[in-house]
Amino acid sequence: PSCVNMACEVCRFTLTLVRHGETEENRARIIQGQKDVPISPHGQWQAELLGKRLSSELFTHVYSSDLKRAMQTADAIRSKNSFHFDIVKDPDLRERGFGSMEGQHLSVLVSAARSARQPVHSFSPPGGETLDQLAARAWHFFNRLCETIWREQALHLMAASSSTGGQIETGIQQAEAIHTTPPPPLVEGNGDVCSSLHPSPPPSSPSPSKCPPD
Repeated sequence: PSCVNMACEVCRFTLTLVRHGETEENRARIIQGQKDVPISPHGQWQAELLGKRLSSELFTHVYSSDLKRAMQTADAIRSKNSFHFDIVKDPDLRERGFGSMEGQHLSVLVSAARSARQPVHSFSPPGGETLDQLAARAWHFFNRLCETIWREQALHLMAASSSTGGQIETGIQQAEAIHTTPPPPLVEGNGDVCSSLHPSPPPSSPSPSKCPPD
């Protein structure tokens, strides 16, 4: 959070972000949003490769979107891991909601955004989430992580997201308001993973909206 430099103490932790394995909808360029679809056989293979890559990582806490594609990916990682861990389902890790566009081909979203004269990445279809709403979800998740870290001394956390192209990860970066050069990597492709070190202020630290300017 942006007031981290004002805190008397800062706890640092590692956050490993994972994007779900490929689905048939990914391959067909269908907008999934919060539709609950499973990973494909290729996505299962990707998830198992992830599990092998992370097999020696000791995670103190593991979170997953409650959508099937993320849970199946997290389960595949758990099956390969040398250390037992429980998976906590968290709807804040879901993909951005695309409302009436869910189940439609990506070209429909592109056409609607152009008709509205808005950038595709920020266009919100009827019933869909805005980027601000998505960022608020990410902030809620990250803030609860900070509380867990200070309460339980968690040091290495994994989050399996069902979001597209780094949306949740971008929201977490915005929540932290940490400016780095270059910025931390995002997990953009199916089966991608990245780990980064994060500072966690004490739970009593103010939220970004209450922080004074630098």
